Amino acid sequence: MKSYQWSVFLVVIITLDCIPAIVSPNSWYQGCYSVKEISSSLSEWLSGNWNLLDCTQKCFLQGYTLAGMSNSSKCLCTNSTINLSEEQLSACDESCSVGLDFKCGGFSHDQAFVSLYESLGPYITNSSLIVVADHIVINRPVTLDTFAQLGKVYNSTDDETAEPTGIVTFSGV
Repeated sequence: MKSYQWSVFLVVIITLDCIPAIVSPNSWYQGCYSVKEISSSLSEWLSGNWNLLDCTQKCFLQGYTLAGMSNSSKCLCTNSTINLSEEQLSACDESCSVGLDFKCGGFSHDQAFVSLYESLGPYITNSSLIVVADHIVINRPVTLDTFAQLGKVYNSTDDETAEPTGIVTFSGV
């Protein structure tokens, strides 16, 4: 009699791309700025095309406190506004891909504008998935416990922010 051991790999992709639909942009948004000069010790432009959530999360993971979006897809990570000049909010008129209420910079008369956000935003910073069973039977339901840690949750009814949430537990069958 042959004995077989099977390994089952389950990949679950957890995303919070829907979060901006329920988040007030004003609670996360820090303002519209023009860039004077970028100091490499305080800031860095990330190469590639970015969306708002990925940009803010990447900046947070690299230790920056602020994330800026320019031209809808350029990402700036910074710890200071010292090399930025605050502009009228209307100068940042480009919408982000995550929602029309979120601004991702602007451009006018050879001047680029950056929409600045806190880098600790409404995205998952850590997650895990645990199978709650001694064994798994094919074509039978299995219980999974999913743990997700959100960077920060924003109040969607006003501009006050909540404290970072810690671990939030979801369970499903």
